[in-house]
Amino acid sequence: VGGDFKIGAPTGIGITISTDGNVDSIGITTIAGGLLHITSATSPAIRLQDTNHVNSDFKIYSPDGHNQLRIYHENTSSDLVAIASGGLVGIGTNLPTSHNTTHSLQIHDDSNGQGYPRLRLTNIATGSATSDGFEISIDGNNLDAFIRQRENAGIKFLTNGTERFLIASDGKIYVGGNGASATSGELWFNDTSAYSSKIAQVSGS
Repeated sequence: VGGDFKIGAPTGIGITISTDGNVDSIGITTIAGGLLHITSATSPAIRLQDTNHVNSDFKIYSPDGHNQLRIYHENTSSDLVAIASGGLVGIGTNLPTSHNTTHSLQIHDDSNGQGYPRLRLTNIATGSATSDGFEISIDGNNLDAFIRQRENAGIKFLTNGTERFLIASDGKIYVGGNGASATSGELWFNDTSAYSSKIAQVSGS
């Protein structure tokens, strides 16, 4: 009564519950800034498992030899998310990279032996089905990049808080915006080659 509660061998305490409610694991009896402290020389981890659903076995851990925090899916033996100490975040990869070592969010996918990584944005108005929202993606082995508006709506480009360019839902392109928000727009072609810049019809009539 009045002291810490400890579980483990006398020479290597396993768990300590202190009088102020802190829980400490693996031999550390003082904690700064945390209610639960787990320490290990080989990948300390917390495991979360929902026994009411299959494929609901996850692990949050810090891998040995890496300055990272990872979320691991036990059922597929794969890291889902990795957060590196340098600020890089990887989804689908545990080794996120960035040009010139800047902070970035990297989304990696290798499904069907190719991979179709995508960033999807949805809200209440769009709905959240596979046919809803706005996407930026890469098309497998084709390597083409897609900007896809799945809704019957346009894509607007703004600079300095003002709409400058609009691709409308019917395919029309407006420079300077459209309607009440329209501003004066100019379309410039910077061409230093021997060929003059032009807009040309390539098919149809």
